[in-house]
Amino acid sequence: MAAAEWWERGGEPAARRRRQDIADLQAVGADISEIKDAQPLDFEVFPENWDAVMFYIGLRTQWRFAPFGGVIGLDYPGVEAAMRMQRIPAGNRPALFGKIQIMEGAALVVLNEKTPDGKQRQS
Repeated sequence: MAAAEWWERGGEPAARRRRQDIADLQAVGADISEIKDAQPLDFEVFPENWDAVMFYIGLRTQWRFAPFGGVIGLDYPGVEAAMRMQRIPAGNRPALFGKIQIMEGAALVVLNEKTPDGKQRQS
């Protein structure tokens, strides 16, 4: 779940930018100990969830959008097609799909966040 939130908030590109920002601040002698959230945005994934997270990331083109803004969820026929195309054994698909749905739920919260002025977040 947290992996999906991390990815939808920018994932590795955001983590790289954050690490560079911290390095830049340290290079000019800034005391980063007092900067809120100064730690890099790396994210650890347990080995048993790695394949599901990698599969989820590959589904980034399978989101369904509401006509007037917002994200509805993943296109399940597209998810099923991706499983077939990646030759995921049929017996492994239900467990993988369950993990994908958990990540989908977490991602939907992030993807449908409103900005402080009430507008839809741009993903």
